[in-house]
Amino acid sequence: MSIFETAKEIVTVPEAARRYGLHANRGGMALCPFHDDHTPSLKLNRGYYFCFGCGATGDVSDLTAKLLNLTPYEAARRLLDDIGASEEHTEIDDLEFELEDPNYVLTKEDEYACILQNYEDLLFYWSIRYRPKSPDEQFDSRYVLACHDMPYARYMYDQLESDDKAVRKSAIEELEKDGRIAWISELTKNEEVGSVIDE
Repeated sequence: MSIFETAKEIVTVPEAARRYGLHANRGGMALCPFHDDHTPSLKLNRGYYFCFGCGATGDVSDLTAKLLNLTPYEAARRLLDDIGASEEHTEIDDLEFELEDPNYVLTKEDEYACILQNYEDLLFYWSIRYRPKSPDEQFDSRYVLACHDMPYARYMYDQLESDDKAVRKSAIEELEKDGRIAWISELTKNEEVGSVIDE
């Protein structure tokens, strides 16, 4: 695993933003430091950021690099150093769970909810990044998928968070049907996401 992948695995964009002085509201929006921003236009998602004002976007290393005026490699190294992690340590989240609660067991509901949250973040980004510039422009497949699946991802996430065990069980069965959750998981992990869609 590269130093960039390790940084992305361990530190989320909102965590890095807070660490380096960029504060977001409850909706994950912050004043963009990359242009003269008067109302929050920078969306901080778990795996990437996107500014609706100036179009700045990237992952956690890119954000850190811009905020601290570093190269992306220096930024990834700084992230790992600042949280006290080595490049080889990629299981920090699991370690934290073990330290907080030795009996903690990650359930399917938890795992699938995390996957769906990442999927929803990705779809939101695609809905902005690949939105047609004019009525005559051909729709990008990623934009079409985003429009179609964002309500689905949110609905299934809510089902997994339900207090009703039967509802959660039904949601798991629905997500596992035809390998749907495995496909979503692979899609959100793949950096060249467009190639997965077109297959």
